[in-house]
Amino acid sequence: LIITGCMAVSDDGSPNTNVLKVNRDEHIEGLEKLFSVIRENGSVPAAQLIHAGRQTVSAMTGHPIVAPSAIPCPVMKETPQELDDAGIKRIQDDFVEGALRAKKAGAEIIELHGAFGYLIDGFLSPFSNKRADEYGADKTLFFTEIIERVRQVIGDTPISCRINGDEYVEGGLTLDDTRKLAPRLVKAGADIIS
Repeated sequence: LIITGCMAVSDDGSPNTNVLKVNRDEHIEGLEKLFSVIRENGSVPAAQLIHAGRQTVSAMTGHPIVAPSAIPCPVMKETPQELDDAGIKRIQDDFVEGALRAKKAGAEIIELHGAFGYLIDGFLSPFSNKRADEYGADKTLFFTEIIERVRQVIGDTPISCRINGDEYVEGGLTLDDTRKLAPRLVKAGADIIS
């Protein structure tokens, strides 16, 4: 299995300037070539989809950065805009459309990156999610909604969910938290917990 990592689903969620993207149909042709080479050499091609959230900077993306809450990343230090309902739906749509493009290009597994402080993890973590709405009360909701919707468009293609075991930050996810949230991801449609 070769998982092509960090494929951005949105321009505002690019973790760096030269990242692979799945946010437009024009990227399918290049990804088809990449996945074909992987398959022709005896491996299974997979696509890891990501939105960097607050783990990037606007100078790199050319867009304001976004996150569950307006709390800057301790490393990047830029204060993100807190996502409103329309922003949440837009990015969930981006994950769904990116998964469909990756499957069309030949990915045989879709991995949703929900670890290391990127956007999905930002929603999962009490360290970075201080919302007072339903996405704060149920910190898995943003992720489970994405999984359920991706499942609807990719059929029986396996879904892998990349998550932290323990964030090792004060107020962040612990292994006990992860043990509780992982089964919820499986119930939503995840086949693999990475």
